Amino acid sequence: MYVGYEEFTDTPNLHKLQALEQAGHPVIIIRLKEAMDLGSEFYRWEIAVAVVGIVLGINPFDQPNVQAAKTATDALMKVVTEKGQLPSPGQPAASQDGVSYYAPVTGSDAAGVLGAFFQQAKPGDFLSLQAYLHESEKLNAELAEFRRLVQDKLRIATTSGYGPRFLHSTGQYHKGGPNTGLFVQFTADHPQDLPLPGRTYTFGTFENAQAQGDLEALRNNDRRALHIHLGPNPEQGMQTVLAALQAALAHVS
Repeated sequence: MYVGYEEFTDTPNLHKLQALEQAGHPVIIIRLKEAMDLGSEFYRWEIAVAVVGIVLGINPFDQPNVQAAKTATDALMKVVTEKGQLPSPGQPAASQDGVSYYAPVTGSDAAGVLGAFFQQAKPGDFLSLQAYLHESEKLNAELAEFRRLVQDKLRIATTSGYGPRFLHSTGQYHKGGPNTGLFVQFTADHPQDLPLPGRTYTFGTFENAQAQGDLEALRNNDRRALHIHLGPNPEQGMQTVLAALQAALAHVS
């Protein structure tokens, strides 16, 4: 599927599309007159997805696994209301240079935990990076580097998204689709947190509850999930993680 503008000649990508078509793959090309036409494309594909769902016998508006994450988050927020804080995530599998790693795997250090986690990867799997962080250009670059390192070593597809917004697009697939994902969730402290109006907790606490709730839902569906808490400086913490990841992947077969 390629969407482009009528007046813009995108030669490199058109050559790639031609190669795909010649190889026997289905190719659809849609040309837009202007950016405002994107609105009609949203409408087109919302209708298309709903129709395909009905043809396949799937309720396109049913999202039980998304609701499971919301239910888990609600339960966590009740704990916050009663006790003033979220439940402890438990003992980390490793803590190094201010970064904590939570996963049901063992390792003597950060690289050991990362290595044990990615040793589970199989052909056909994919990696999903879930960043419950404040987006920045540097974090975008660091997440892209994480994906590149894993993709080059393990030869699996990779995705990334900022939470909680990705939950509305891929959250159902992550938990209700085939069990082929390796999920790495990133969280951080909130040194510049703000109170949530009308509530006894902050925006940061609510975001952490959403992350913890989705992690719980992933693990309840037997998904392979690793939670990395980056501490007070997520960009610096990611550099620490990338160094450990490079060391880990060197020993993953």
